Amino acid sequence: LLLSVLLLQNIMRSGSWVSLFAFLITISVIVLSRSFFHVLLWMLPICLLLFFACTNKRGWVIAVFIMIALAISSIPYCVNLYRYGVFTSSTWQGMNLAATTAYVYKDNIEDMIRNGDVTELVRIPRFSPPEVYLDYYKNSSLTGIPVLDMTRKTTGEINFNHYIYAKAASEYGNNSLVLIRSDFTGYLKSVVNSAYIFFGIKPYLYFYDSSEWLPSNSVYPYAKIRCVVKVIFVPVVISIAFLISVFTLLFRCIVAFRPCSKFACIKNITCDLYLLWLLVYVFIISVACELGEACYMRIPIDPIIAIGVSVFVDRFVARYRKCSAFCCTVQ
Repeated sequence: LLLSVLLLQNIMRSGSWVSLFAFLITISVIVLSRSFFHVLLWMLPICLLLFFACTNKRGWVIAVFIMIALAISSIPYCVNLYRYGVFTSSTWQGMNLAATTAYVYKDNIEDMIRNGDVTELVRIPRFSPPEVYLDYYKNSSLTGIPVLDMTRKTTGEINFNHYIYAKAASEYGNNSLVLIRSDFTGYLKSVVNSAYIFFGIKPYLYFYDSSEWLPSNSVYPYAKIRCVVKVIFVPVVISIAFLISVFTLLFRCIVAFRPCSKFACIKNITCDLYLLWLLVYVFIISVACELGEACYMRIPIDPIIAIGVSVFVDRFVARYRKCSAFCCTVQ
């Protein structure tokens, strides 16, 4: 991500074709290696931003290279769409979404099953062993690929690469959407909980489970103090830093864009828009589509948050020096 920021900055400054190719390769690698960064939701807006920022430089050539990058990055998505009916590079997406129904009202779940609103899969905990899903689907067929057919690894651990997880995840996802629509307030509670985890350094801090918040009995005298720092102080500090970064970048974009018309000054704020998009995208996807590990999803953008805070501090110091110089002049 940092490399892509540097390359984009070089494109805007010098118009380097080498940097342009390297930038497209970099974001393509990110999409192909991390399913979190979706080819349409994350990469396509970036490509559009790049195209409009470089319209004065053989726009049709840039458009061709962008389409090639998008096409290559979409290959695993198209394969999964053909095989499993989901346009994503992660066939676990439905299971991750199922976690967001933790606060959804489920006392009427049996009625929903009888009415056909959801399937009986909602009774099965997500990421159960493959044998559970094979029994549920009455499926014993094999793909012929050992890593997809083995229910256990050679170490005896569960093989979460088993092909049956893709089918189960798709059904989990459909059930989750129905449950979210039936109790959207419960889903919003999950979003708030995930946002709290996002700004922390400790995963799985659920509001409904107090056992993970403070150590009950510990031989270390400062264990509770350290735990309070982790669950209260650190999330507050990181959330403030995140908000400072977002509003600083947004303010820079507004100030730079205001005097211009249409796309005339997009080139001047392209890097700021890109940084802002990284922050907003990661936050929204982390808190809206998963519950439990959002803090791990924030880690890749921690340097971006640091950049935003640095820009804020730089502007603050510059403004302070200007005011100090003005006051000295008046005196």
